[in-house]
Amino acid sequence: MAIVTVSRQYGTGGILMARQLAERLGGRFIFRDELIPRLRGRGLEIVLERIEGRPPSLFERLFRVNRETLRENLRAVMEEEADKPGNLVIGGWGGQIFLKDRKDALHVRVIGPKESRIRY
Repeated sequence: MAIVTVSRQYGTGGILMARQLAERLGGRFIFRDELIPRLRGRGLEIVLERIEGRPPSLFERLFRVNRETLRENLRAVMEEEADKPGNLVIGGWGGQIFLKDRKDALHVRVIGPKESRIRY
């Protein structure tokens, strides 16, 4: 069983590479489309455009849907997936941090030249 987390710089194609790696390993791939429904199943309504770079809204303060709750649920979902049999590739979303202590995980960072990332 292999667990691979892939973090990347924007514009490097790292998520495409992670998806292709999962296919080659015959394993599961987890990224936005797989994580959002799992988080919603835990009672979190995720609006991607509002996750980073802003203060908590009144709703978040009143109902405790905050960044820490998001982090805790992301960690739980990733750990649940990592505990399942078979190969797993996680694209972004902090997988390298949430699974940093696992001995069965390989953490990969995809970087690229500034010029090609700008062009992308």
